[in-house]
Amino acid sequence: MTLWRTSQKKLGVALFVLSIFGLVASFTLTYDAIETIKNPNFSPACNISPIISCGKALGSSRAELLGIPNPVYGIMAFTALLTLSVTLLAGAKYKKWFWMLVEAVAAVGLIGALYLFFYSMYGLGSICPWCSLVWVSVIAIFWIITTHLVATGVLAGKGASHRIADFWDKYAVPTLIVWYLAIIVIIFLRFREYWLSLI
Repeated sequence: MTLWRTSQKKLGVALFVLSIFGLVASFTLTYDAIETIKNPNFSPACNISPIISCGKALGSSRAELLGIPNPVYGIMAFTALLTLSVTLLAGAKYKKWFWMLVEAVAAVGLIGALYLFFYSMYGLGSICPWCSLVWVSVIAIFWIITTHLVATGVLAGKGASHRIADFWDKYAVPTLIVWYLAIIVIIFLRFREYWLSLI
């Protein structure tokens, strides 16, 4: 196993940086959401073009859950992640059940991020820059946590579970690269006419 996969300190640093990215995006989107509620004519700074815009996302029916804007959930989740990263850097040790809970929460976050990504692409027809930062961060968070837990044996079970863990351990980096490349390709194909018009 390579050190970057098994090092708790490096895991803490990576999660710290990604949680900061997520918090910056979530706080910015929360501010824009509040300003939009206060003033329907408010135009977020990220409204750069008809395609690159936060306005459609903030005004969407999917912009909130149970009456609470999605970015507020982001603030809570990334704050919890920031706290976890700090405790890891301080040398805290957690039991397997706790890591399984962290993995489950990361998986739920990943599913939510991917859902909002596809809704943004094909439902809204726009790219929200701050939302994109959240998507990229959440994918990396899930990937880093999963890779660490596989490398340290937390997710290395028996039978099919063991084979999946073994595959992930061997192809972790290519998996992340393919993941991001797929997102880039989807974005390009979805808005290819717009991108080509800029040439």
